[in-house]
Amino acid sequence: MLDWAKVIHEAIGIESPKIFVAVFALAGLFLFGFAGWVIDRGYRVRIREQSVHAGQKNKPPPDQPKEQSKPPSNRKVKSQSSKRPSPQIIQNAPGGINSVVTGGNPTVTNTVVNAAPAPPTPDKAQQNTMADILRSEPNKLIAVFIGRGRESQEPILAAFAGTNWEVWPMIYSGFSLSSDVPMPDVSYGVHILENGSSAATLERALTAVGIIFERAPWDAAPATARGQARLMLIIGNPK
Repeated sequence: MLDWAKVIHEAIGIESPKIFVAVFALAGLFLFGFAGWVIDRGYRVRIREQSVHAGQKNKPPPDQPKEQSKPPSNRKVKSQSSKRPSPQIIQNAPGGINSVVTGGNPTVTNTVVNAAPAPPTPDKAQQNTMADILRSEPNKLIAVFIGRGRESQEPILAAFAGTNWEVWPMIYSGFSLSSDVPMPDVSYGVHILENGSSAATLERALTAVGIIFERAPWDAAPATARGQARLMLIIGNPK
């Protein structure tokens, strides 16, 4: 310690103890004062940053500009309900069955527009009606189906089930009669032919379900279909 004091005295060149102590006091004052100033400045800066950050966080959002109310317009607005779209015709079935669609939520009305004819196809209720009549007088029948008339085969034959009628079905893809004597064309429409057998019960059964038929002479039938019975029902292409 004394050696250090001697070195400092000789370096400064001061022998007076009071001046020596004063010099060290001043040096310490400047040194610690500068350190205190640096620390205090850093503290102040940090406090200021925290306060600014807190102020920005609590700052209310800027006021939104209020929309100016527009004066009511004198222009008349056309009601949407007054706009009625024109009907659209949508084809939804063969044979000309159309649907007329009107409006956004369409009201569908089925209408028949140029409906193509179809061969008779009695439903279950009509088959039962025919069966009740046919049971009253069983007979033997040749059932001939020509061209599109083949669509009638299953529903027509179902009407004869359980009636004690003997039915011989015969199917022709087409038929054309060659004869010098004018004959009705039985390949179109519904015809009843008889050769000495009563057709009254069959006629009543067809009439009861609205099947329109015509009478035709026995010779108008295909020759290959005339041998099994004396009563014949021919259903051909629709007229």
